[in-house]
Amino acid sequence: ADREVNCDSKAVDFLDDVGEAVRIHCPAGCSLTAGTVWGTAIYHELSSVCRAAIHAGKVPNSGGAVHVVNNGPYSDFLASDLNGIKSDELKSLAQSFRFDYVSSSTAGRKSGCPDGWFEIEENCVYVTSKQRAWERAQGVCTNMAARLAVLDKDVIPSSLTETLRGKGLATMWIGLHRLDAENHFIWELMDRSSVALNDSLTFWAPGEPGNETNCVYLDIQDQLQPVWKTKSCFQPSSFVCMMDLSDKNK
Repeated sequence: ADREVNCDSKAVDFLDDVGEAVRIHCPAGCSLTAGTVWGTAIYHELSSVCRAAIHAGKVPNSGGAVHVVNNGPYSDFLASDLNGIKSDELKSLAQSFRFDYVSSSTAGRKSGCPDGWFEIEENCVYVTSKQRAWERAQGVCTNMAARLAVLDKDVIPSSLTETLRGKGLATMWIGLHRLDAENHFIWELMDRSSVALNDSLTFWAPGEPGNETNCVYLDIQDQLQPVWKTKSCFQPSSFVCMMDLSDKNK
């Protein structure tokens, strides 16, 4: 049976063990009530759970059932404005939760990319102006079932650079890095495996890659030719997450 909650209910009141789901039923009208939400895709346990569910696109304002999953400790709750609800940013470590649909089938789910993502070619892309070190950025993407963008084709999609410029961004982390100057650059993939960079498919700026820096960002300040550059992996930057559209709709 569904656990009945109200618009003021917080996930902390009923979260199960890490990885376990609790099915709740949200009432109508929660988007119109007060209540703070922290995070995007991954939410702080003190968030108003039904407002978070609307923010995540898992239930409409008319209410409905959704699974609330204990996501365990997390420390990078991103702010965003989705489905009429603005969430706040929080960096402190806390218990967290995420959502899943009530049915494991795809019936009734929206096709295409999640709310707040852009469909670019065969991928869903999430762009944020929030700045993180490379590994932290990769962690944020992973918690949204994505990875830092893999740009391993023979051209950087113009639709991607247009989307980034539309958000006022000029540089952002992508999923290319190396351990040190003695190692080859690799792309990190969704299944946590990696693939070596194909040296015939690169967009290095003149003089790159440098010998002292190991993480790669996309620079689109040149309107005609976006390029790759390296900088310290610990230096904060905006970033681009990417997931395969076919995987999202399975």
